[in-house]
Amino acid sequence: VETFLRTPEELDTLAAHDPFGAKDPVLDGHRVHVLFTRSPITADEKKQLLALSTDYDDFIVFGREIYWRTRGNFSDSTITPAMFGRAFKRPTTARNVNTVRKLAEKLR
Repeated sequence: VETFLRTPEELDTLAAHDPFGAKDPVLDGHRVHVLFTRSPITADEKKQLLALSTDYDDFIVFGREIYWRTRGNFSDSTITPAMFGRAFKRPTTARNVNTVRKLAEKLR
């Protein structure tokens, strides 16, 4: 199993980051996951990821992480693991943004 470590400071940055901003806020019922990777995401990888976006799914790249918002339950996304794997060809691990925030808080 791939493992991706982050320092407490890096987790704080991820927890505080507002990837969708005030122009497109995360609303009640939306879900946001942070996908961790080993190294920064290239411009080509970012282009492939953003091409997956739909009316239900949004992707924001932030350094080594990908924020994935679903406008409802994550399990209702039409983006399958195979589709994601074709667009982004390296290992990731995902955590709900609330879990990331709780971990960051514990490490402060």
